[in-house]
Amino acid sequence: MPYERFLDCTHCGLCLNTCPTYVETGLEADSPRGRIHLLRAVADGRIGFDEGVKEHIDLCLGCLACETACPSGIQYHQIIEAGRELGRKAGRRSLKQAVMEETFYHPDRLDAAVTPVRWAEKLGLGKVARGIAEMLPAGLGEMANLLPNLPPADLRRQIPEFVPAVGPVRARVGMLTGCVMSVFFSPTNIATLRVLALNGCDIHIPRGQECCGALAVHSGDREGGRTLARQLIDLFEPLNLDTIVVNAAGCGATMREYERILADDGNYRERSEAFSRRIRDVSEVLFDLPISFPARSGAGLPLRVAYHDACHLAHGQRVRKQPRWLLQQMPGVELLELKESDWCCGSAGTYNLTQPVMADRLLQRKIDHILNTSADILVTGNPGCSLQIARGLRERGSSIQVMHTMDLLSRAYDAAVPGLPPVVVGEDAVFVSRGWMSG
Repeated sequence: MPYERFLDCTHCGLCLNTCPTYVETGLEADSPRGRIHLLRAVADGRIGFDEGVKEHIDLCLGCLACETACPSGIQYHQIIEAGRELGRKAGRRSLKQAVMEETFYHPDRLDAAVTPVRWAEKLGLGKVARGIAEMLPAGLGEMANLLPNLPPADLRRQIPEFVPAVGPVRARVGMLTGCVMSVFFSPTNIATLRVLALNGCDIHIPRGQECCGALAVHSGDREGGRTLARQLIDLFEPLNLDTIVVNAAGCGATMREYERILADDGNYRERSEAFSRRIRDVSEVLFDLPISFPARSGAGLPLRVAYHDACHLAHGQRVRKQPRWLLQQMPGVELLELKESDWCCGSAGTYNLTQPVMADRLLQRKIDHILNTSADILVTGNPGCSLQIARGLRERGSSIQVMHTMDLLSRAYDAAVPGLPPVVVGEDAVFVSRGWMSG
């Protein structure tokens, strides 16, 4: 990272009150400008990258709220990524980080890791299995506490390589299935496919997708992130698609930056630039089409819905109005404003596993705001946020459901069009009703 990045910061302090860790601790070293100062001191050789420095760098959420507030346009996330990479090179990767990297980067390994819990749930012993898992070391215990009701293991493998549009083709798109999304939220991926197909999208879903590299890049594993980025480009590039749709905020924010991540790779520099230009969050795609509901509507969904802005969607990709607009198009849905809707919930990739104490403080702040609404459902566009907030609501005894925007949108179609068949996943295709928009 060029040294000039440090000099861009004028230490004006406008980032301070937007930084969750600074607001919680009151420590300058836990603010964006404080961390920049620390890393500049390391670069100058005035201090070493010791455990004290690492503690403050690791406590950063990487939520990017400071970038939204910064009048100088500082790319703070690049500085913190470089700092974490420096920590790795100094040999300061924890056992937790090592275990998670070997697991989360690969959906098949992640699936295998949760298989005992899945089998225990089938036997009615889910709570027992989770209780035992919570005692495991290296972050696995915290992960067990976050687990949702797991979908069938083979569901993600039954998603086909191509889903045809319903009616006239309006767009040719690809879709990222993701790592956490594909293992924990395969029904959400299916709902996303369904909604896109119902709105005229031919969708390609290439086999062999692994992690997009977001978790690696955010933790300072630059080489790991670059490797995963190349793999994904190689998978999608031959399809020559208009757009690559992403339904996980953290993934989309990183994939938009492949051009930077692979800037010094001669074989991928131009290819990564073309790839990044095609990345769109699913809410952007549906907003631009735009999405439509049929004239012959049913009763709709009489629901009060609060929306939580995932950090890497609101701050990282500047996508705020599109998901709200989608919610407002759903017949019967009342959109409620959530206080500090773009304040981090403490998930932040794997932050809630590596920094559980601070993550829980931020979670309780978020849950307090949610409980102060009259919402039936909390909607968000990122799997980490969904896991974190659902755990918080569960532990507080709340009945408020947490859903991805696409899950609610798929339900809204069912309510708007009585008799619309549910999506069925088979070996060859995802089938939706053809001709439901006519008459």
